Amino acid sequence: MNKITPVQLWDEFVRGNDLAFAQVVQHLNPMVFAFVLGKTGDILLSEDIVQDTWLKSFERRDKVHNVRAYLFTVAKNLMLDHVRKTKGKVFQSNEEISAAISPQVEQDIEKKELDSELEMLLKEPDYSIWKFHSAGFNNDEIAKKLKLSRKTVANRKSLVKNKLKKLWK
Repeated sequence: MNKITPVQLWDEFVRGNDLAFAQVVQHLNPMVFAFVLGKTGDILLSEDIVQDTWLKSFERRDKVHNVRAYLFTVAKNLMLDHVRKTKGKVFQSNEEISAAISPQVEQDIEKKELDSELEMLLKEPDYSIWKFHSAGFNNDEIAKKLKLSRKTVANRKSLVKNKLKKLWK
């Protein structure tokens, strides 16, 4: 039996299946909430931001092509809006907003967004290989963890790198 992905559910929702939206929320809400809570450290604020994120995604469903990336981007922007409002300053640009929050928070947000994109782009075992590689594991360690041959890991890493190079040109 094939498992329906959140992306497939989102497509169903856009085509008029309102029940699919509830399933998308059920699948992705814990991930979005953990992301926001990790950045804000405030449960109530995180709940508000996540709720507003889902509301925006519902309202703009026809314009959303990549639901995961969209959710993280909206959540990030809502967090930045909160920072702007609580600092009592009106910012003129995204650069000023980014400067108002710690560089580490911005870097963490961007890393989560990229990771979400890679997870959707890469199939297994490529995604797991890439995650271990990014965490500093060598081919032997990755092969052992994923129960693959070292040669398979090296080949898959090479294919993934070439695929990403083509996409980012």
